[in-house]
Amino acid sequence: MIAWLMLNGLLLLSVLPNSINSERVCYSCSSMKETETCQHVMICNKDEICFVQKYFTFGNETKYDFGCTYQELCQKDITGHILGKRNEHAHIACQKCCNDSNICNNDRSCGNVITKQKCLSCDHVDNPKVCNNTMTCDKGEVCFLHKYLTETQHVKYDLGCKHSSLCLHGSNTNILGRRTSTGRHLTCERCCDGTELCNTDLQCTHQEQKTMNASCRSTNECGSNLVCSSERCQCASKDDFWDNESCIRKKSNGEVCTESRQCHAPFLCIRNKCRCPSTQYYNGPSCLQKKSMNFTCGASVECLDSLFCLHGKCKCDHEFDYWMGSACTKRKSFNSTCTSTEECETTFLCTNKKCVCASISEYWSGSQCLRGRECADLSITNDGVYTIYPNGNNQAVQVYCVVRHGFKWTVIQRRANGSVDFYRTWNEYKHGFGSAYGEYWLGNDFIHLMSTNGRHELSIYMADKTHHTANYSTFKVSDEQSLYVLTATGYSGDTP
Repeated sequence: MIAWLMLNGLLLLSVLPNSINSERVCYSCSSMKETETCQHVMICNKDEICFVQKYFTFGNETKYDFGCTYQELCQKDITGHILGKRNEHAHIACQKCCNDSNICNNDRSCGNVITKQKCLSCDHVDNPKVCNNTMTCDKGEVCFLHKYLTETQHVKYDLGCKHSSLCLHGSNTNILGRRTSTGRHLTCERCCDGTELCNTDLQCTHQEQKTMNASCRSTNECGSNLVCSSERCQCASKDDFWDNESCIRKKSNGEVCTESRQCHAPFLCIRNKCRCPSTQYYNGPSCLQKKSMNFTCGASVECLDSLFCLHGKCKCDHEFDYWMGSACTKRKSFNSTCTSTEECETTFLCTNKKCVCASISEYWSGSQCLRGRECADLSITNDGVYTIYPNGNNQAVQVYCVVRHGFKWTVIQRRANGSVDFYRTWNEYKHGFGSAYGEYWLGNDFIHLMSTNGRHELSIYMADKTHHTANYSTFKVSDEQSLYVLTATGYSGDTP
């Protein structure tokens, strides 16, 4: 016998106790919000009972399902075969089954509350410490940490939830080196539960982790993002360096460093910056060899350190340096040993393997080359006509110099054959006349300048068929204003 009745505006089908199969009638709705009321019913199959299920979407919205299910499935909620993960977008919070009356599944305060484990959830991160995303696990799931190598041998990490039966609890069996997905080789796994976000500080290791260059048999033994290579814990890439905590990408030109191992080859850590070696320069993409003497250049940085780019060529600083074959070297000072004039400072010549003043009419004052005021100032070894500068300026005068026993004498008068008339005027004797290559008088003004510049001697040599000398240890001629007064004392000689 079947009866129809209206309840709260709903049309319900009631199966009376004397019905043939005694099928249960239950509410039947899906994805109901907390503010919505289920307005549909269904007749369950034989052996089915009513259920209500409460779950959370990934958007954290609470929803409900109502319907029929087998009693055997309802009894398995403790194992997680019913409770737990609903689908890819929702997690079951609780479930309640009933069979004591029709439409008994209207109680939304269902029992069997599932304790939700929350875990960090990230994929393909370089360091677990940078993971900030979280997720709520299904019933029976725990938090996990996976360490794996990519095909390019970089260490990466995954964090999230997985069923506890899939955790190997630190065992190496069937896990190390296993390909978990395309391009991934799992090297280590750890699981945990019981506390919220317990995989925050989870260490992916089965023993005390080893540091850089420690001996190893597998990457699992190595700490941080090290890998086991050639039985040593190493950074996975030659482009990385170990900073005592983890492997970090090496630095490029101009980046701050403390030691050269932090820099990409061929850069070196020079003055706390990654730079090209001293024999190379940076041209943008790479380091190039610096150029040597006389090579074409666009800037001085392209030349070896001691060279400059001058007029498109790598050159030494000509004023101060000369090229030694591999570098510019400072030019040599006065009286230094030399093999060529190029080695000497620019005011010198290399004469008799010594750097000396460039002109024979110059002498070294101790700090510079000065023009010789008399023969004694000149670097000469033979008698002859030479140029002197009695007043120290640009007025050159030719004289005959005599070298005797290491002393250099300036000839102020020379008479040999009567070719020059010595009966001259005051001005002619003042300025001088004749030629140093024959007979001449040097000139009273020049004789005054020389004889009053320090202590001087006078030697008179006379020869015909015989010769005589007269020497004076002190000799001086005053200026024109004093009428060129002669002072000569300290006589010695063979003349009366």
